[in-house]
Amino acid sequence: TAPANFISSAVSPGEIVTATYATGTRPTQIKLENKTGDAYGFSKLRIGSCHCETTIAEMANSGVVIQNKEGSSPSVVLDVPPCSSNPTTTVPPICDTYTLRSITASRDWSGVGSFAPAVTASFMVNGAWTSQYDFISNKGVGPGEIVAVSYAFEARPTQVKLENKTGDAYGFSKLLMDECGCETTIAEMSDSGIVIQNKVGSAPTVVLDIPPCTSSPSTTPPPTTTPPPPCEAYTLSSDTALLSWSGVGFYTSAVKMSFMVNMMTHTSMCVPHQK
Repeated sequence: TAPANFISSAVSPGEIVTATYATGTRPTQIKLENKTGDAYGFSKLRIGSCHCETTIAEMANSGVVIQNKEGSSPSVVLDVPPCSSNPTTTVPPICDTYTLRSITASRDWSGVGSFAPAVTASFMVNGAWTSQYDFISNKGVGPGEIVAVSYAFEARPTQVKLENKTGDAYGFSKLLMDECGCETTIAEMSDSGIVIQNKVGSAPTVVLDIPPCTSSPSTTPPPTTTPPPPCEAYTLSSDTALLSWSGVGFYTSAVKMSFMVNMMTHTSMCVPHQK
């Protein structure tokens, strides 16, 4: 179809020209054509939609020049790159609270009595071990009982160390860490579980790696990316180059444009807004 107006008034060096067109779907190419003998040079050409802004072409100094006279190029055809941004993607928040959860094994001796403390936890954070924090303290824990304690750190722990301060054995069948948006299984062992006990012949401590987050608990939905709604309006923006001759004089139709849309060349059916 016939090209639509892009520049139809005088434009000075450094001036930004914008015009909005309705194409229905995102263009894949753009064709700019200078209808005059007056050279027009643009240092940057962009297209903005309701989802993102994409740079189509960029050239410093004289810029990309189009001029309708012998020996010059009256038109230029440029590919419109895909949109690289997606503002509908939900980015998970920075997390500073981590909850350690232990599922006590089911053997009748797996629990631990009331001590202050019975079991402590320390974490490897940013390459260094934290102090020992109470994990089970001043409370007896029975077989099958779940223990959960939250801790605040400036970064995600990579290891955890559990230490039994008593001679009373404590066995856990599963150890997990919850953070905002993620649940991670650190260790799992059925039957008697992983046992720590502070007496001769037993292991008072256990050190476990904390795997990267791989799942999200049902209580906190994972980050999601939803496709953006269809966009119908696209704004073409041209930064006129800075050389003294880069602008263009006053013409009814100085520069025309057309888009490649759905493998066909279309022009806007709306009146472009310019400034």
